[in-house]
Amino acid sequence: MTGYAPTYGPPADPTNVIGRRIGAWFIDLLVFIVLVVAAVLLSGTWAVDSVAVSGQTAGDNYCQEWNRTHEGACSYSNGEVTTFEFEQIYVNGAFLLNLVGYVVIQGVTGASLGKLAVGLRVIDEQGQRIGIGKSTIRTLLWVVDGIVCGLPVVGGVLIVSTKGHRRVGDMAASTYVVDKHQVGHPLAIPGVTVAWPGTPGGYGQAPGYGPAPGYGQPGGYGQAPEAWQPPAVGQQPGATPGSFPSSPPVQPAPTPPGDGPTWDVARNAYIQYDREQSAWVQWDGTSQQWLPIDQ
Repeated sequence: MTGYAPTYGPPADPTNVIGRRIGAWFIDLLVFIVLVVAAVLLSGTWAVDSVAVSGQTAGDNYCQEWNRTHEGACSYSNGEVTTFEFEQIYVNGAFLLNLVGYVVIQGVTGASLGKLAVGLRVIDEQGQRIGIGKSTIRTLLWVVDGIVCGLPVVGGVLIVSTKGHRRVGDMAASTYVVDKHQVGHPLAIPGVTVAWPGTPGGYGQAPGYGPAPGYGQPGGYGQAPEAWQPPAVGQQPGATPGSFPSSPPVQPAPTPPGDGPTWDVARNAYIQYDREQSAWVQWDGTSQQWLPIDQ
């Protein structure tokens, strides 16, 4: 067969879900804030007060003195100091509850509440959910990813700039964040699990295509027709009725209903059907090309 440029590129990077990860982080933050507010309000130990002061300096001095003898928050705005007093133990309890819940829910379901809401999952390289152990490592490493005032500055820079879009917690736990439909499928990530530099070019001269995945050669053949007789000595079998065929017929592979790369467990590779050529091809990580499917 002659070479041609395939109509498909390599499989897309399944970890390129940065926008949804950011959305999931805001949802998880909102869940934490709701827990803290609920803990404080339900405790019945909070109080709000306001005091008029002469200016910003006076307001700052008032808050410094207030913070020495009270638990809570104090702020100045437009000539007035507002204080919100509460017992820190309830805030700490809400934080601990959120932390444990985050670890357990992510370990069991493969996602935090935010990721569940936007259709993301955290998996390992083989496509499996990470479990409680890796979820714990990944969660505790937020102390590094969010080292800048609790904001995910370090983690945010890493998920944008690293291959596989991983923050420190992902690197330590060997985890990846992907779309929920990727669960159960081994990952193929540029520069991480496979090496491909970009969109492959066309492929050249190649042998005939093998059978489509899941379609093997026909099974064994039964007895030859009764009229068949062995040829005379020195005579080759002919194509006359009743003669034994020189080779078994090959069962044609039906055209699949869908397009796009699909992970084939038996071949340990991505495969797809090229409708233009009416043939199956598979992604070859060594040559970085879509090639005729293995025989």
